Amino acid sequence: MNRVSTRGNYQSALLNLMQSQQRGQVAQKQFSSGKLGTSHAEFGRVSEAITAMKTQQTRITGFLNTSKTTADRLNSQDLALERIASSTTEARNSIANAIAAGRTEGMMTELKTLFQSVQDGINTKHQGKYLFSGGAVDTRPSSVNGMDALRTTDLDTAFKNDSLIQTSWVDENITLSTGFLADKLGKEIYTIFKDIAEFENANPMNGLMTETQRDFLQDQIQRLEKAASAIVTEQSTNGAIQSRAEDIIENHIARSDTLEIMLGDKTDVDMAKAITELELSQLAIQASSQVISQLRQTSLLDYLR
Repeated sequence: MNRVSTRGNYQSALLNLMQSQQRGQVAQKQFSSGKLGTSHAEFGRVSEAITAMKTQQTRITGFLNTSKTTADRLNSQDLALERIASSTTEARNSIANAIAAGRTEGMMTELKTLFQSVQDGINTKHQGKYLFSGGAVDTRPSSVNGMDALRTTDLDTAFKNDSLIQTSWVDENITLSTGFLADKLGKEIYTIFKDIAEFENANPMNGLMTETQRDFLQDQIQRLEKAASAIVTEQSTNGAIQSRAEDIIENHIARSDTLEIMLGDKTDVDMAKAITELELSQLAIQASSQVISQLRQTSLLDYLR
């Protein structure tokens, strides 16, 4: 025989109401956040796997950011090396045109401009830091005041970079050597321009070209060709590193996306299920509330009649 009492009925109804409210709170929280839980305790036995995947994802994100920064630096270096190489080639062409014309008017002015362009390439900055200064990224690697000053400059002290080559840790076991040094890039080119400046000081070139000037300038054409070729080789090396950095970035993105999917399988809510659960909990709350309301109007005498 079931024992019937007002107190027992209220307890049962209140318990159902509390359970429905708790169920509704969980459903509302999941629907709002899109996640099955917000703490390790709520995920239970899979919490360790989730923690491991999030840790790995954080490391991949760090490597991805480093790889992107490295790729940006390499792109800036490519532009700088291109400027140095093209200016050197233009200097060669300027001399060749002067030899073909047999006159030197304007040649030195053009060469001075091209030397400045070479120096600007060597002094290229990326994110406020000099690219070719080695570890001394805040020190301008070349500060020669034009081609005229180059004539009296000691090339052993013309560059202010140190010997530290920049490297980037872009993956667990991958470190890329991404730096180039100003003195190695520019010393030969500076030497050629210095020789031209010294020769011009002793043999002014501003008119009809002499045989001595012709012979000297022909030698400089060959030297400039070799110097430009050497810079192009360095540019190719930079391009190869840049290509590898881009491959590493793609790999990091793929790994990050895969981890995101795996995490989603363990932490994300099925939104259709969450909405259904939320609606059912609301119905249960309404039903429990109606039961409590009816109990307030019900007397035990109704059962005794």
